[in-house]
Amino acid sequence: MNTADLNRRIESLIRLGTIAQVDHDARTLRVQSGGLLTGWLPWPAEIGRNYRRWRPLRTGTQVIIACPSGDPAQALVIGTLYTDAIASPGSDPDIDLIQFDDGSYIEHNAAANTLNIHCAGAMTLSATHLHIQAPVTQTGGDMTSDGISAQHHTHGGVASGPSSTDEPS
Repeated sequence: MNTADLNRRIESLIRLGTIAQVDHDARTLRVQSGGLLTGWLPWPAEIGRNYRRWRPLRTGTQVIIACPSGDPAQALVIGTLYTDAIASPGSDPDIDLIQFDDGSYIEHNAAANTLNIHCAGAMTLSATHLHIQAPVTQTGGDMTSDGISAQHHTHGGVASGPSSTDEPS
């Protein structure tokens, strides 16, 4: 039994490293762990019963790699870690938060039963059928539907003065 080889394999079972290179098209990455630069490793996937998530990784992200039989040539990324360079976007245990680099975010507060979505730029919501079952408040500008302004549209056939239109039927 070669104890030096056995010790090396045991030490290599679980390693910390940093993503050194990414190939988004091939969905592979290379990890620098101490003096070791791995080969191209498979991208960790998030796949559920009813969804698949694309999560583009970035260089500099700290990761945990597992090396079956202590062989870094077979390494797999099994986790990512926050660092001072790439910190957690929050620390409140009641809030699940997805934050994007441009300032956009999706925040669910379990204690307050709220879901907040903030978009730093334009936002498009697309659906084949959309039903909102709650009061809606819109602020910060005009709202239009099929090109008709909610704030500036007019109704013909209404007598001027103190009269008002009837409730919609």
